[in-house]
Amino acid sequence: MKYVLGRSGALPLMFIAIATRLFCEMALLYPAAHNAAWICPIAGLLLYLPFAYALQRAAALGNDSAWGNLEARLPRLLSALVLIALALLLLLDASSMMDIIAGTASFSIGDKAVITLELPLAVLLALMVLLGPEASGNNARIGLYILGALLVILALAQIPVYRPGWIVPILGGGVPSILTGALRCAGTMALLSLPWLFAVPDRAQFGPVLWGSVAALLAAALLLGLQMLSPTFVGTELLRPARMEIILNNGRVAISLQLLYLLLWYGGFLHLLSAQAVTAACIIRRLLPGVKLWIVALVEAIAVFLVSGSERIQAFFERFAGEWFFPLIGLLLLAAMAVGGFAKGGGRKCGESNAS
Repeated sequence: MKYVLGRSGALPLMFIAIATRLFCEMALLYPAAHNAAWICPIAGLLLYLPFAYALQRAAALGNDSAWGNLEARLPRLLSALVLIALALLLLLDASSMMDIIAGTASFSIGDKAVITLELPLAVLLALMVLLGPEASGNNARIGLYILGALLVILALAQIPVYRPGWIVPILGGGVPSILTGALRCAGTMALLSLPWLFAVPDRAQFGPVLWGSVAALLAAALLLGLQMLSPTFVGTELLRPARMEIILNNGRVAISLQLLYLLLWYGGFLHLLSAQAVTAACIIRRLLPGVKLWIVALVEAIAVFLVSGSERIQAFFERFAGEWFFPLIGLLLLAAMAVGGFAKGGGRKCGESNAS
């Protein structure tokens, strides 16, 4: 049986993953933009749109996934190198998200050792891979309605406590910090568009341009709402635990709403982890179609668990790695599209470009 995701499942999975990851990036991992954090996803969207249009152009080349259409025109070595790089980037980011989920759980239940909380997440990641891409896509379609309803309830309930005056100064940490934040947001969006890159055509009518744009605007609105719930002290960069407390327990959110906050937080992150793990598994199965799925699940779970537990790697990732995602992913796919564009119909038979 083929291990592939349909576009109708990839789009909601991509949507939840992008919105969650952008919010996390600007609220938790990149505090330098301060009050302007909500502007960064919008600026990042401007960088992302040409990338998204290119993905949709690749999808129009044939009746396979966007990557399948390109792969049929590429030398095997170049195709393998691009796939390996994309899988590694997905798993690296998954390790960072696993660290954040475990850190949130530790914060919520009373400073438990983070590494002990990462172990059940690694088991869950393996189960996500074993259940397959269609299960992830179907869960995302359902989750879109459930999480959306919770989000509307929270937004309406908090209208009386919003303070619009707290969004000033509008430019927060200044234009350079906004541009850096935009680059990080564009990289996040490019990385989490990969589920759609490998998804096969089905009844879905739209692509990453529309869904990615709406996800970025939603993240900007969420960040703006957070800013109006808790003021930012420009020039002061808080440590991650303090930023996490502002998000989940800032003192202005009613206790009755805390459970909804946690459901949204964990629900979004689990869909994000699913998008990364399952897409990486789809890539591995394209590279090694004969490998057993349980081996893929086990290797991914162990790799992500080990990297998430490395403080040095996670510190480096939080400070620098996010700024390289967009240029790196863009160059990888630009190279594939450039080589594929020069090819006259490709050097492989159609059946060889499909995942097993």
